[in-house]
Amino acid sequence: MLHDDHHIRRQPPIDGTMGLFVSLYLILLAFFIVLNAVSNHAPAKAVETMDSVSGTFAAASSPAVPPGLDPAEQTAPADDLLTNIKGEFFAEMAIEGRFTGAGGRILELDIPVGALFSGVDTEVRSDRKAFLGRILAMLKGASARERQQVLFLFGNGEAAVTPKLTRGQEIAIRRSGSLARFLRDAGLEGGTYGAGFAAHADDRILVVFRPTLASGADVDLSASEGEFR
Repeated sequence: MLHDDHHIRRQPPIDGTMGLFVSLYLILLAFFIVLNAVSNHAPAKAVETMDSVSGTFAAASSPAVPPGLDPAEQTAPADDLLTNIKGEFFAEMAIEGRFTGAGGRILELDIPVGALFSGVDTEVRSDRKAFLGRILAMLKGASARERQQVLFLFGNGEAAVTPKLTRGQEIAIRRSGSLARFLRDAGLEGGTYGAGFAAHADDRILVVFRPTLASGADVDLSASEGEFR
């Protein structure tokens, strides 16, 4: 019996590169979503994004609560420490700052870039290192109940990040890295400091002090009270 080969369907071999391409595309898409969140949103959203990225890559074995600390104390305000830090900034720079968040447990200070950096230098001003040393000593000497995280958020001019960096953006990136290294070398523990960017004036730095034990649900930077002076 003869068979007509024209009626036999042959399925082409499966190309495994398609699945790999889709996976790489999704990873790239996720990266740009995070990049957009950092570059275009308000400082509160930028901090939330940093928390999300940090939490994703944090060691699974890291304890959520330091040994000896009652979880019920996580929401206790750190008024004394924040008040002292606020006073140091006012005495050094005549910047008042403001308390935000539930119970005023977050301190925000909007300072000029020139307060920490001179001209186009990327290293912290030598005449400000003693001042920063006093602030960091207060942070390191805090009890577990008062422990704070400090974030330095450089302004990106409230504009989206472009593929080609401007000279000013390059300097801001270098300053961010330099400041992060300064905080690390000063002895701050990982997870208690950070330097990044937020959507505000490019000649300003938003300095945020907040409890390290507060979760994203407990700390809301958008609930601001008062104005900067």
